[in-house]
Amino acid sequence: MLSIPYDVIVQPLVYMIEFVFGAFYELTHNPGIAIVGVSIAVNVLCLPLYRMADDQQARERAKQQRMAKWVSHIKRTFSGDEQYMMLSAYYVEQGYRPVQALVGSLTLLLQIPFFMAAYAYLSNLTLLQGASFLFLSDLGSPDGLLRVGGLAINVLPVVMTLLNCASTFVYTKGLPLRDKLQAYLLAAVFLVLLYDSPAGLVFYWTCNQLFSLGKNLVMKADPERSAHRDSSLGPDRRRKLTVEFLLACALLTGLLGLFVPSSVIAVSPTEFIVSQVSENPFEHVLHTTCVWAGVFFLWVGIYFFLSGDRARERFVLVLWCLAGACALNCFAFGQGLGTITNTLKFDHAPDYGWERQVGNLVAIAAVVALLVCVWRRRRGLVRPVLTVCAAAVCVAGLFNVFSSWGTIVERQGQMAAHDQSFFQADGKPRQLFHLSRDQRNVVVVFLDRALSGYGPYIMHERPDLQRQFDGFTYYPNALSFGQFTNYGAPALYGGYDYTPGAMDARTDRSVPQKHNEAMLLMPTLFSKAGMRTTVVDPPYAGSYKWIADLSLYDGLDNVEAVDVQGAFAPVVEERLGVSTKMNMDRQFFCYSLFKVLPECAQGPFYDKGKYQDTDKSDRLRAVFMNAYSVLELMPELTQVGEGPGGFVLMCNLTAHEPDMLQLPDYRPVTVVHNEGLEDYGRFTLDGKSVLMDNDERLSHYHVNMAALMQLGRWFDWLRAQGAYDNTRIIVVSDHGRPLGQWPELVKDEFVDVEGFNPLLMAKDFDAHGFVTSHQFMTNADVPHMALSGVVADPRNPFTGNAVTDDEKRAHDQRVTTSWHFNPWENDGQTYDTSDNPWYSVHDDIFDLNNWKRLD
Repeated sequence: MLSIPYDVIVQPLVYMIEFVFGAFYELTHNPGIAIVGVSIAVNVLCLPLYRMADDQQARERAKQQRMAKWVSHIKRTFSGDEQYMMLSAYYVEQGYRPVQALVGSLTLLLQIPFFMAAYAYLSNLTLLQGASFLFLSDLGSPDGLLRVGGLAINVLPVVMTLLNCASTFVYTKGLPLRDKLQAYLLAAVFLVLLYDSPAGLVFYWTCNQLFSLGKNLVMKADPERSAHRDSSLGPDRRRKLTVEFLLACALLTGLLGLFVPSSVIAVSPTEFIVSQVSENPFEHVLHTTCVWAGVFFLWVGIYFFLSGDRARERFVLVLWCLAGACALNCFAFGQGLGTITNTLKFDHAPDYGWERQVGNLVAIAAVVALLVCVWRRRRGLVRPVLTVCAAAVCVAGLFNVFSSWGTIVERQGQMAAHDQSFFQADGKPRQLFHLSRDQRNVVVVFLDRALSGYGPYIMHERPDLQRQFDGFTYYPNALSFGQFTNYGAPALYGGYDYTPGAMDARTDRSVPQKHNEAMLLMPTLFSKAGMRTTVVDPPYAGSYKWIADLSLYDGLDNVEAVDVQGAFAPVVEERLGVSTKMNMDRQFFCYSLFKVLPECAQGPFYDKGKYQDTDKSDRLRAVFMNAYSVLELMPELTQVGEGPGGFVLMCNLTAHEPDMLQLPDYRPVTVVHNEGLEDYGRFTLDGKSVLMDNDERLSHYHVNMAALMQLGRWFDWLRAQGAYDNTRIIVVSDHGRPLGQWPELVKDEFVDVEGFNPLLMAKDFDAHGFVTSHQFMTNADVPHMALSGVVADPRNPFTGNAVTDDEKRAHDQRVTTSWHFNPWENDGQTYDTSDNPWYSVHDDIFDLNNWKRLD
């Protein structure tokens, strides 16, 4: 709560300085010039504010001078309570309140938040480290321009202070001694505070003092400048105008600060809790609300209340039109950008055609024209419309918060328990997987969204992986039954009884119930066969929500079900020396601004999800590290010993979360620098190329490579423990991703084969060599492949059907192209696939003639 005043007062200025600096740096690529640009922009923006503050101070000083004679007389004549009563009566008679004496220091007080904002941004800006400008060799360190013996003296702070004193001398000429002392004392304070600060920060404040000196010289050269403020409106109209201003500020603050960020969190609250130490994501909403409240209520409010009546009219009119344009862009435009990650990055960057952008601008102009017309001809509608709209967005935003609060608290409770359940007393990870040296083991590694088509390129780039994957058969001609987990995972876990078509055919049970049957099938059969079973992160299990309810497995003997998402990330991050901390407060603020910008400005501002961050390097994402850390620790999480065999059924999201990694070893680092290291020639093999022309495609390849490399490392460890040859291992995904990387595999707007092509690799007991088989497979083959020869006559305990792969050969396979991937969209008796058609396919999925649309 202590950060709220800072967020309201200072943080809006920090963001303003950052965006202005970024714009100038983008134009010049010179941080020194960017600092000069920030100084000019800030001072030009603040010039009217300082002029109005000076006017207020001039009026206040004039009033004090008029009252000085009688105030002095009262103080000489009376004392104690009598003096207080006489002074109070005189002040009331003159319409003066003692607190107005603070107005005399208003100009000086306004400098403090601007100084704090500049200090917060420029003193920590890595872009200044080692950067030179003019006579300054390093803008990120104190200047040390003068050396006396072994002592370095910083000259720039002294120059800044001299300019500050000169400006103060001009500004305070003719003012009381008290005002002069305040100004000179503030200059001394700045000297002390900034003496050892980075040269870039001191240079910025020096530019400010130079500008201030020029301003004061010009203003003092015009002593007759009027301090009059127009008062064309009566007090009633002035009060109504103030109410309209406050309502407009409430509407804009509610829309940008509360509604927009809370809406994106409410879609999937748990996705925004990325580690066990993560704060409640709605703290970001509080931050965003405070900052936008500071923008409108405080800073725009200062301009408003220091202005005359005519200027106030214009302020309210501008806010009235701005609110309408923002609401239009938020609700009617900027849609269709695909899914969004918990770092507020879209799967597809905004890329609107010029016709759509022009249409957006025309719509904005039409709305603004309509609002101006209402302002002029139906002015009585302004206040009720603002009231209703402000209340609506605030209520909707609060509903988002409260409707998601229970989910957030539940997830935080689960994550808080990770320290106790996943770590031993000595702090080492607890061994979760139990495999045997002398009995058979079965391991199914479900890499969510792992892309099959990358397989040959990955193995070609890393020949050592073929050795590590010795005994595996790679099945490129593999099919998934949908492009999302809710459609692909049930078949992977439960076989052909749980393809989308088979589940829809059984209307006696709901989709969640049938999904849970699939989650239970293999653990039930393997545990009954006496194998020690571990189930990791089963998707949507039990609750059919983003947070799995692992009590689903409580009735099974020898089965341990665990949710490890985020549990091991802090350990691995510390070992690797990386940090996934991202300024999500800034991301949410920028996202809310992005949502209300015109479409022609959204793409440049979005900037590949960096939202104009001056550091353009790719940063490691926490959601990736949560999953990657499990693969990194697989040897430590695995116990190999004597006794019964083990069954491991693990879902892992490493390949699901596209992220840039550091080449050439595909390792996580805090900030990725791959300039000049990407060899795009490696994406052509046997004359066939995969498109890698954007970060989305490239980052998908990076994480797929990282996942297989970590599995290969674990396989080497299993060999050393004597538990590799006696372990059947299946590496599979639930679906692919339609990235358009092989244009020849795109049939139409619904079918990009890459989206239905899951990774499928399998190693049987005592198998050797790495081979590729073009046999037609589906991920519904996994239960049959896993159980065959280990469990006698395996049958689905819920349907009684034999677990085989016969259905694959009995008929064409039906797949859904639906994009209804949220669990709550599919909790009825059948899936909701009404948005897109079904298709059938057989034999060779890469032959587009084999895909038939089912009407």
